[in-house]
Order: sequence, then C-alpha cells, then structure tokens
Amino acid sequence: ASQSPRRRELLQLLGVPFDVMRPDFAEDLDKGSFASAADYVLATAVCKCEAVRSALPPSRDDGRHDAIVCADTVVVRDGDILEKPSDAADARRMLASLAGRTHEVLTAVVVGIQGETGTRSFVERTEVAFH
Repeated sequence: ASQSPRRRELLQLLGVPFDVMRPDFAEDLDKGSFASAADYVLATAVCKCEAVRSALPPSRDDGRHDAIVCADTVVVRDGDILEKPSDAADARRMLASLAGRTHEVLTAVVVGIQGETGTRSFVERTEVAFH
C-alpha cells in the first residue's frame, strides 16, 4: 500500500513477490490533533493499511492470507510537518526552506494481515543535515 518507487525497488531487491495497491484514503488527518509528528505519520500509515485491508477479500482463493505493508513519510522542520510537495514550485520552496539546516525525516511502517485485525508497526527517525 505504497506507491513509492524506492519502496518498490527495496521489495524487488529482497525478491519478495508483491502487488501495489493504492489505498482509498485521503491522507487528510488533522496534524494538530496529534501529540507528535511521529504519532501523525503512524496514524496515516495505519489508515492506509486499514483502507487496503478493507478492500481485500478475507483470504486469497487458495485460503492463504497476504501481508499488507504500508508506509508513510514526512519531513519535520522546526516542529512543522511537511508532506509531499503539490507541484514543482512547492518542491522548490520546500527545498529552499530546508537548505542550510537540519531536519527530521519520519517514516512509519505498518504491517497487517489480510482477513485479520491488528497491526505491527514502527516509526524510524532520521536526522538530515541539508547543505
């Protein structure tokens, strides 16, 4: 449940067979309602996982269950959550705002199982110095 080319490449390198499904989720959670950026990015990834899981049948035709791997990444600058830029001009503005400073990149990964409830998850934090 990620359309990231890099995540797709990582799964291919691992030799894991997979299908990419676009989650039917607007990614419009209210950032201000979360205690931290990590809570926000994790909630977004969980919602993506649940959206994909709800679109799948309870099991595959052979009775087995697929794993659903979802991720979301945000950039945090001075406590502000920056999402994917909306266009090229927004990308240039965002990069300019990061230049010459250190920021955080938070990635939440959530794994669920088709036809089951609950998930396993983690959030990885990387500090990036952008010169």
